[in-house]
Amino acid sequence: MRKAKIPESALQIAALALKDSLPDLTKEMLREALDCRLQAAVGKDTEPDRLVSAVEGARLLGISRRTFDRLANAGCLHRVRLTQGHYRKDGREIGGSVRFRLSDVERIVAKGLAG
Repeated sequence: MRKAKIPESALQIAALALKDSLPDLTKEMLREALDCRLQAAVGKDTEPDRLVSAVEGARLLGISRRTFDRLANAGCLHRVRLTQGHYRKDGREIGGSVRFRLSDVERIVAKGLAG
């Protein structure tokens, strides 16, 4: 993988912009800080997390759909709302399309919270 090179002009502009709040900041210090930040970011997944349905998530965990819903209601899984449902006369929302992050499901597998 090729190392990203920070343009000199960008370092100058950033150093000038930060001069009031960080008077001792030099271009070299800024370059070093940015290089450390870039190295920390290398290897991180930049793709968005895959979403799975409740049925697929339950199948991946080896549990029933009802148990999967209980985990979601307990806050162990983050719901991602795709479409909004409609509201009943009493104000409760019904319907709509919800998915769950695959990384949340994998985290539960790793922690052994299900199955």
